Amino acid sequence: MLTAQSRFKVLDTPVLAPGTCFVCGSAGDDKRKFIDFGKQIEWYGAVYVCTECIVEVAEASEYIPVASFDSLHTELRELQVKYDQLAAKYAPFEEAIKNVLDSPDPGFGMVLHPSNMRIDRDTGDKRDESDIEGSAQGESETNESVDVEGSDDLFDSSDFDD
Repeated sequence: MLTAQSRFKVLDTPVLAPGTCFVCGSAGDDKRKFIDFGKQIEWYGAVYVCTECIVEVAEASEYIPVASFDSLHTELRELQVKYDQLAAKYAPFEEAIKNVLDSPDPGFGMVLHPSNMRIDRDTGDKRDESDIEGSAQGESETNESVDVEGSDDLFDSSDFDD
């Protein structure tokens, strides 16, 4: 606010001639006050600028009023808190998606990778680790005994009786 020693005075209505805003020519209304610069111009009179014109000048010079700045700052802090909460909430999903996208090409089913293979000690056969883990966890189920052999689905010369 203005001090008593200030060279500017804020008035509800202009008191000296011409009694109007130097910029827009308004003589006043309920929403405007007038700034008296304490200057007189010969052949014109007292120089007043209304608060509406002062606001326009301030905005043109990119001045931000304290109330507007405080309001924007409060809104920014609230949005930052909400953003941080959402980022924390969805971080596990983002990590899971990143892991899926960074994994080897999935193709159709399990990708056979040398690190997933192991050699069965009893038979010397290579087996896929995921198949062994799946059956150990109950994901893969069979009703047959391990000793029962199934069809090999391959033809040999005995299948063709001439």
